[in-house]
Amino acid sequence: QFVKSPGDEALLQSTIRGVEKKALPHMLCVTNMILHGIDTPSGIVHGNTLEKPYRDYGEKDRVPVIATNPPFGGMEQDGIEGNFPSNLRTRETADLFVALIIKLLKTGGRAAVVLPDGFFFGEGVKTTLKQSLIEECN
Repeated sequence: QFVKSPGDEALLQSTIRGVEKKALPHMLCVTNMILHGIDTPSGIVHGNTLEKPYRDYGEKDRVPVIATNPPFGGMEQDGIEGNFPSNLRTRETADLFVALIIKLLKTGGRAAVVLPDGFFFGEGVKTTLKQSLIEECN
């Protein structure tokens, strides 16, 4: 509804990004984008966001808005936790995604994240994440 010009359309097309690990949800997402007017949803990638080492995400990767429903209750494959700093190492997918969301938001950015009840009342990495949210985020 906010697209009023070809420039707005180009901006919209270039700023929507997403990564989906599973083939069927990836295909459904791309199809949904096409049905809603995103003619070439090239920003929707089939892959695993957590495979890229945490330290390799830099300023160019930071974004002003993140809306996500990370997989929770699951465990990531062996070795993925090694992509994260030692204080954030875990195989729990939701924990890894919250750590990455904090890293990827630009200063003043906003995030909407679906998480399970009681997520921030756990121990270990969850304690570190709570501390990061309190100290680094609003």
